[in-house]
This record gives sequence, C-alpha cells and structure tokens, in this order.
Amino acid sequence: MNQLVVQNWNLNSLYEGGSRSIQLAKLISRIVDQLYIVNDEIRVHKMAIGKQNLQPLLSIVQQFQLILSEWEEVDEFLLCSYSENVNNSSAISLIEKNDNLKVEIDTLKVKVSQLLASLPEDAWNEFINLKEIQPISFYLENKKRYL
Repeated sequence: MNQLVVQNWNLNSLYEGGSRSIQLAKLISRIVDQLYIVNDEIRVHKMAIGKQNLQPLLSIVQQFQLILSEWEEVDEFLLCSYSENVNNSSAISLIEKNDNLKVEIDTLKVKVSQLLASLPEDAWNEFINLKEIQPISFYLENKKRYL
C-alpha cells in the first residue's frame, strides 16, 4: 500500500529555521509590543469611553483579538516544534516565554472584559450593534452576563 500523506509536518514551511526563526522572533516581539500598546490604550481611554466615543473601545477589542490569534499561532507552532524534537532547547525556552505571554494576555482579557462591563447600557447597545462587532456579539453578550 502506498503512503499518500507525509507523516511529518514541514515546520520550516511555516517559519524558516523552526524555533530559531527570525520571522517567529519578530512575531513574538510584535505580540509583546501590542500587549504594551493595548494596555496603554486601556489606561488612557478607560474614563473616556462612552456612548459618544466607541472607536477606542472597538480598536482595543480588535487589537486584543489579533494578539490572541497571533499568540495561539505561536503557541501551536512551538508545541509542534517541541514535539518534533523534545531536546530542542530553543523551543523549550520560547515555550516558557510564550507561557508568560499567556499570563499577560489573560490579564489583558480581564481588563477588556471590565472595560466592556463598565459601559452604560445605551453605550453597550450601540457598541454591540457596530458592524465590526457583529461577528463576536454573541460571545460578548454572554461574557457581559457573567461579569
């Protein structure tokens, strides 16, 4: 019987150099930078966000989604890289760094949730009906109920 599917993934096709990839390092660095930026935006806009100014909140939510998506990509890649070679010290080091990033992302998630929960009802209704928010409105509505 002929084997039609290669048993091993070519991780270099995702990030040339595997866990030592310059592209991967840049992505991790961008995630760190974005975490700093979004945390700063939350601090700056915490009191200013209201019905008349939903754009900063929209930006914060969109940036948070991007951070989380990119972090998940890095995390899954690193786990695959480690699975491919459990002695890969570079992958192990990056997994530890990525675990620390996850803590920061979870903290940011709490801040974003608190920010959403603090919106007055009329501002919340306007926000949840924004075209850009519609794809995640169900999730946000449920999240707000439990805050």
